[in-house]
Parts: sequence; structure tokens; C-alpha cells
Amino acid sequence: MKKRISISLLLLMLFTLPLLSLLGAQKEAQDKADKNQPAAKEVPDRDLFGLTKVWQFHLELTTNAFEKMQPTGGIPSPGGFGPKKSDNKTAGKPADVHKGSGFGLEFPYVHADLSAEGKKYKDVGLRYKGNASYGTTSRGLKRNFVVDMDHYKNDLRFHGLKSVVLNAGGLDPSRGRETFSFAVFRAMGVPAPRTAFAEVYISMSGKYDNEFVGLYTCIEHVDKTFLKDRFQNNKGLLMKPEGLGDIRYLGEDWKRYEPQYRPKHNPTDKEKRRVIEFAKLVDKGSNEEFQNQIASYLDMDQFLRFVAANAYLATIDNFFTGHNFFIYLNPQTNKFVFIPWDMDVSLAGVPFVGTAEERMDLSLMHPHIGKYKLFDRLMAIKDINEQYQKLLKELAVTEFSKERLLALVDAIESVTKERLQREKKATETRKEGAGGPGFGFAQGIGMFGQGPSLRTFIEKRTASVAAQLAGEKTGWAPTGKFGAPGGGPGEGLDGLGARFIIFRDKVQDEVKLNDDQKKQLQKRLEATSNQAQEFFQKAQDLKPEERGPRMEEFKMKANQQLNAFLKNTLKDQQLKRLRELVLQRERIFAAMHPEVANELKIKMDQQKQFMGIVQEMQKKFEPLMKEVQSGGNPQEIRPKLMKIRMDHEGQIEAILSDAQKKQWREMLGKPFDMDD
Repeated sequence: MKKRISISLLLLMLFTLPLLSLLGAQKEAQDKADKNQPAAKEVPDRDLFGLTKVWQFHLELTTNAFEKMQPTGGIPSPGGFGPKKSDNKTAGKPADVHKGSGFGLEFPYVHADLSAEGKKYKDVGLRYKGNASYGTTSRGLKRNFVVDMDHYKNDLRFHGLKSVVLNAGGLDPSRGRETFSFAVFRAMGVPAPRTAFAEVYISMSGKYDNEFVGLYTCIEHVDKTFLKDRFQNNKGLLMKPEGLGDIRYLGEDWKRYEPQYRPKHNPTDKEKRRVIEFAKLVDKGSNEEFQNQIASYLDMDQFLRFVAANAYLATIDNFFTGHNFFIYLNPQTNKFVFIPWDMDVSLAGVPFVGTAEERMDLSLMHPHIGKYKLFDRLMAIKDINEQYQKLLKELAVTEFSKERLLALVDAIESVTKERLQREKKATETRKEGAGGPGFGFAQGIGMFGQGPSLRTFIEKRTASVAAQLAGEKTGWAPTGKFGAPGGGPGEGLDGLGARFIIFRDKVQDEVKLNDDQKKQLQKRLEATSNQAQEFFQKAQDLKPEERGPRMEEFKMKANQQLNAFLKNTLKDQQLKRLRELVLQRERIFAAMHPEVANELKIKMDQQKQFMGIVQEMQKKFEPLMKEVQSGGNPQEIRPKLMKIRMDHEGQIEAILSDAQKKQWREMLGKPFDMDD
């Protein structure tokens, strides 16, 4: 039994370790519209942003303010800079905090001074930001910042900006992905944030004196100022969806849409109606209704350009997976416009799906994981499909030509190269270890993923695009869902145990959960995901020989919690069907569980034979696992592991008697396809 658990844990290391830090997604700085300011102050200076623009920012705060601004709640990060227990309530009133969207973090605001271009802006609001991106830098001085100019002084602006967003680049060692990607979006005609770079220095009484923190990327915030500049209006409904996934019809009650669409202001009844009708058309409308009406809801040319840019950039962690984008209901057209956000793991930089080689070969006609109803239905319409393909061909020889992209990288590296060297030296002087700037998915090896350099991406991506447009290949179309095969939220948790398939939408429908049960299960998912994220962050600091036992402990605890929850939440018939699906998922190896073995009346000599087969399988696994631990590609090794597993499954089944085989088939129940 112990051998079987060990194998399961090794597979967990391979296939799930990097998946969970994605649950949380960066949340943008809050927009607090200043209705009393003259229109002239709502337009930022044009020279604030630029491909090679570099600001110099100096932040000054007290040591007490620094201590106060450390995140609370959520997931503790290893090291001295992680979140602490929340005590953010004073006299019964909520403290001055910003609540993150993914990991339950609360980022307190503190008073600080900002100096730039020889001018000091006193008493600005300063806080951290991010989820996974914050976690990868949480042990260093360099972390994501939001400087809210008007947080304490309503009329304070930095050249027209209310907020200055400073991204540390924790998930992007090149520090060029966001600048590069947003530039491509804008060149392709998509309303996208502008960027600049910034050298950031910090002074803190008794601790730092004009300390060089590092090179940051300044991202133009998508707020009323942005909307006014791009659409000549800012009165429409701006939404920052999170966990939306596909566009789904959730009924006629707006309260069911609000948590996923996350509007930036209280929408009018007319705006609510428009969102609900859009979702209903996409999700439930007939083919004829969809074809006749979709253009009245969607700015078609803009949306196709938005999809094309995402496809060319191989972003993957984007609107298709439910976050990192905005939707704006433009009041002038009454149509929805999509706006990109968070590009730090673009350019095939996110390791959760496929290999880097596969991601650089991403299909232009199927640039998403599994299914995405809005895009799939659009591509089923002949005229729109042809419009999209024509657009792809035009962009390939203009904005996405190899020459233009390399020139873009040349410009970016002209301002980043020397500054990144200085940043590295400053980090080493402060003796900040792993988890400091640049540590993240894109930089990791082996099970932590490996993203391509910008130049490698351009070389291979443009070649793939050319081959696809010439009809020589179709490109790589990811299957399943983000972070795991199959589909639905929580699939990255499957490696913790077969029963975790209950978090899949398809499984919940098969088990016939009602709305209340699904709601309770969502809360359980969030709790488990947070616990998993905490564990995997801490696992980064463990020695390789310590990870297996710690994983076994965590897995056992997670299963105990889930089993207790399911027992109290599901009905007997639902539990019975779930067990059948679990057995289908585990296959014949489930016969080694004591309760299954008793039910099948497995004899002692059969158990010994089972164990011998598993031990033999373990020996064949070992060299492959060593290859992974030394930096091998898990996606290439996984098929070899699965073949070994399948071969030994057949050996175990051969040991069963005819009566046992018949009973086993009955225990499996009606076959169910999980699409993986």
C-alpha cells in the first residue's frame, strides 16, 4: 500500500505542482473617479508612456508604514515578507485595505511620498498588488506596487494619472513580456494599456536610504481616464471578470453574474439586462439567433483582432481561461469590447499547458484550451471565419512580421539589459534568495516549467504562423482545460486524489448536484486551492528528499477534509455515482484500496502479486523521475510513465478471477467520458 501511495505522489509532483499558483490572478488598482476635477486633468500627458521611456521613482515611507502594508489573510508566503493574520478592523469599521481577487489577500494602504522628475508628491496611497505574481516576489523588497495618487488627496495627480501601477515582473525574468505584448495589441488595433519602465528607489527611516529596488514595468491603468482616451467616453459599464471562463447564461438574476463579471460601478438596469441577454444569446441562442444577432452585441472587428493578438502572442492565461481581461459596454454603440490585461506570462511563458515547444506552435484557429463557446460559434459562421482568417494573414506580414518583432525586442533590451544587471547586484547585496525578482514559472526548470526567451519565441512563433497560414500545419490545439485535462474549475487538484474530480463541472452535472450543493462545493474548492497554494509555495524551500513525505501528509489531509465534506453535502445516490466515477478514474489500481479489495474478495496471494507488480512499476518509474528532477521536460516524460502504468494495469487485471472481473465491471457503473 505504501508503494502505491508513493507512486501517486510522484505523479502529483509531475502534473500538479505548478498548476495551483494560477488560481489567483492579479487584480488591477481600484479606480476612484473624481467627478469634481476639470476634464483637462483627466487626460494623461502623452509622453508619460513609451516603448523605451524610463521613469525614476523614489518612494519614501516610515518603517511603521512598511510593517503595516504587509498583506494579511490569505496564504502565508515563506520567508519574512509573507501575509500575517488579519487584524484589519478598528472600532468595528473595516481598515483601509484593498481585497485581492484570487488568494484572499488583503493589501493595506499606507501613507507615502512619491518623488519623480524633481517633484515630490506628498501623501500618496501605497499598497502591494497581485496574487501569483505577488507570491513569487513576496520574500524580496521588490514587489508589485500600486501608487494611488488621490487616495488621501482627492485632487492629486501624476501628469493626469490617478494611479501608477508598478509591476515587478516576478513571473517574467526578461521583464519584456508585458511591454512587448501590449505594444503588439495596440499595433493590431486593440485598445490596450500603454507601458513605460521605471527605476524604483525606496527610502525607509532607519532601514533604507535611496535603495535601488529594481526595474519595474509601468502599466497604464484601465479606468475612466483610459476609457475616455480610447473611446471618447467613460460612461459605459467596465467589468473585470474573474473566473468567468466561457460566456454562460446564469438565469435572470443579476446577482449570479456580479461575482464573475465584477463591474467597476453599480450597473444600471439597462446595463444588467444587456449583459444577461448577451450571455443568453451566446450560451443558449439557436444557431440562427446567434448568427443574426451577435453583431449587435459584439464589436466584431475589435473582438477578432483581440483574439488574433492573443493567438499570435500565445498568451493562454487570458480571457479564454477566465481572467486577465476587461469588458467594456460602450454606450455609444451598445456593444461589448474586450481589453487585455496582465501579460507577464505571455509569449508561451506559462507552463501550465503543454510544453514550450507546443505553446509556440499554438493553433491560430483553435488558440484556446478545450472549448470556448463564443469563439467557436463565431468560427462556425462562414463570413466571420473568413474575416478572421483574412485578418490573420494581414497581420502576419505587417504587425507580426519577424523584422518588426525583433526590432521591438531590440528597443526593449536597450533599456532593460544594464538595469537588470544592477538589479541583480542589488538583490544579491540584500541577500534575497529564491522568490525574489524574476523567480517564477517562466524561469523555473523541470516541474516548475521553462518559458522561451523573447528571441526564441519570435523565431519559432513566426515560423509556426507562416506554416499554418500556408496550410502546411494546423498548429497545436490544447485539450482539456487550463492546468489540467478535461474541463472545469479545480481540475489542477485531480492529482490530490481521484475524488477531487467532483470539482469538475461535467462531473457535478453527472452526479446531479443542485445549485445549493454547487455553491457549497465552490467554497470548498476555494479553501482547498488556498491550502494547496500555501503548501506548494512552502514546498519550493524543501529539499528534494523532503517533498515526497510532505506531499503525502498534505494529500492525506486534503482527502480527509474532502471526504467529510462530501459525506455531509451529497445524498446517498449522489455518493454512489461519484464512487463509480472515482473507480473509473483510478482504474484497476483501485483494487488495492482495502474497502475495494474486501468488496472484490481479493485473496492474500493476489494482494502479494499486486504488490509485486506495483514494485516492478516503481522501479521502471525511478529513472524517469530522476530525469524530471534533473530538469527534464515533464510533458515529454509523461507519455512514457503512462505507457508503463497501462502495461502494469493489464497485469493486475489478469490476476482477477472471472467472478471478480464481472463484479469489478458492475462496481464501475455506467461508463462516463471525462474527455481526458
